[in-house]
Amino acid sequence: MKRYLVLEDGCVFEGTAIGSDEFKTGELIFTNAMSGYQEMLTDSAYCGQIIVCTFPMIGNVGINRDDFESMIPMLYGLVVSECCDEGSNFRCDQSLNEFMKQKKIPGIAGVDTRAIVRKIRDEGVMKAAFCDDEKQLEAMKAELKQSTSEKRLSARVTTPRPFPIPNRGHKLVLVDFGCKYGVIRELSERDCDVLVVPCTSSIDEIMVFRPEGIVLSSGPGDPADCTEAIEMIRACENTAMLGIGLGAEVMALAAGIKVSKMKSGHHGSSIPVRNHRNNRIEFTSQNHGYEIDKAMPADCELLYSALNDGSVEGFKRNHQIGVCFNPEGAPGNSECSYLFDEFLDLLKERGIKNA
Repeated sequence: MKRYLVLEDGCVFEGTAIGSDEFKTGELIFTNAMSGYQEMLTDSAYCGQIIVCTFPMIGNVGINRDDFESMIPMLYGLVVSECCDEGSNFRCDQSLNEFMKQKKIPGIAGVDTRAIVRKIRDEGVMKAAFCDDEKQLEAMKAELKQSTSEKRLSARVTTPRPFPIPNRGHKLVLVDFGCKYGVIRELSERDCDVLVVPCTSSIDEIMVFRPEGIVLSSGPGDPADCTEAIEMIRACENTAMLGIGLGAEVMALAAGIKVSKMKSGHHGSSIPVRNHRNNRIEFTSQNHGYEIDKAMPADCELLYSALNDGSVEGFKRNHQIGVCFNPEGAPGNSECSYLFDEFLDLLKERGIKNA
């Protein structure tokens, strides 16, 4: 069955329908990851977006529950050059196409993904939508030009109520902007006693649990929409924090640092960053569309910057660390997972002992 990908600038790409036939207008972005499509499909930080995969074949290992990063996929679509219907991994439970239909994720295959990626790279991210009726293409183009970006996406994907992940180590609150299981795994492996709370939680709602530190997860959307979290962070400047992705950008806004929309964002699994503390180059997993301004207050220290475009990838302010990349990986490199150890070391330096 034919399907069309319609872009905000009026371009149309014709291909073959995969997945669901329920469509939403989303932000078209691309990822350079060669593998890890299962983690990407279930990463809540892709809420509101349509992903273009640069790797030509997607679906070759099928789908299995072990590699999910959340239970409910929130992305609005997938664009691939070739969709493989036969998973070759021994853990395969179903094909990519079957999974997309089950989870109501629409997609298109058989299009020139290289041309789409070049367009995004040159012109920037833009709104896009799928269409199955050629007669509706002109109406879809007009609709896209009138559509506006969605707001408060993180509030849509956050947990509706607090829940514990008990352990015997440091007592932490994890603020869920669209948290991946990878972050929970890293904290659990370090014996952290974690309470996951909604991203709209106030300082009073968080401090009633008397946490030793706060972790701000990654998530979708504009960090400026996270007004409750910005107020919460400003109200607990003396609390140790680790911000990841959107969490780091919200930390930056709370510190008075400007955060702005990037032209095409950083989405992929092998993106190099420079560690300014030791001048090493480290490869990271990333999924963010906003960047932190280089002009920082005197009490902020630049920790990481992207090797490709020089944008800020991490900073430290007193006993608070924020990184735009994903130290837990999934998909991609997890060589920066030492940041979780550094955060716990920060708690020890401040004289906070395990419960």
